Amino acid sequence: MSAEGQKQIKKKTKRVRAHSHPLADAAYRIPNHPLSYDWSPQYPKMLPLKENSSAIELPSKEVTIADIGSGFGGLLLSLSSEFKDELILGLEIRQSAVDITTQYIDDARANNKVIRPDESEHDWDARNIAVLNSNIMKFAPNLFMRGQLTKMFILFADPHFKNSKHRLRVINPTYLDIYAHFIAIGGILYTISDVEDLYLWQKKHLDEHPLFERIPDEEMKDDVCFELIHTGTHGGLKVSKNGGNKYPACYRRIEFNPENDQTNKQRIGLLE
Repeated sequence: MSAEGQKQIKKKTKRVRAHSHPLADAAYRIPNHPLSYDWSPQYPKMLPLKENSSAIELPSKEVTIADIGSGFGGLLLSLSSEFKDELILGLEIRQSAVDITTQYIDDARANNKVIRPDESEHDWDARNIAVLNSNIMKFAPNLFMRGQLTKMFILFADPHFKNSKHRLRVINPTYLDIYAHFIAIGGILYTISDVEDLYLWQKKHLDEHPLFERIPDEEMKDDVCFELIHTGTHGGLKVSKNGGNKYPACYRRIEFNPENDQTNKQRIGLLE
């Protein structure tokens, strides 16, 4: 599908809300256990069909890269040809956005060509990417095992400006504990925002968390993912078009040293 064809998908789709309430009830299809889910329909060329769809068993390949709030799938498309041997999953709470992303993926698989948000074309069939209508703030334990992810992306998240709504922000102290459990030691959490207040909020809580360590931006210059969180998403291109600022912050998942932090010893013990 051409870039113009991708634009037409959005035009033909009913109005897509910019954000949804992250704690609202929704009819998500969620497995009871992450190892009981059959991922082969999402990655038919990468995984064999499970003989017993409800069996709890380790798959031949696991999802190792997750885009939280994947929107229209721009980052998934950009990452697809960069990490061809990795399974990459987008999680999005808006079904309408999931439908659009699914169409992009289906077109890429049919045409053996990935078209990124910047309209660059890459010869690859997107076999390693998929999107799921789900909510990380509610169902992370149903989807991922401890230390499963090597990369997690939270890009241009909903600011929830009102103080009373800060608990709904996808990055906050409670949810960082959860993310730390699913990110492998040495794995990276990538964040970026066009809202400085949200960037400072996220940075504060990540800086204070005993299982995350800030990676200086200058050390990330050769990381293709650092470039893509700026230029490889629909949201990032929109910010650039409008002349907005972007505030990135990347954090490495580190081991906890109880000798240096007795205050968090019991809390982190539950996560580790």
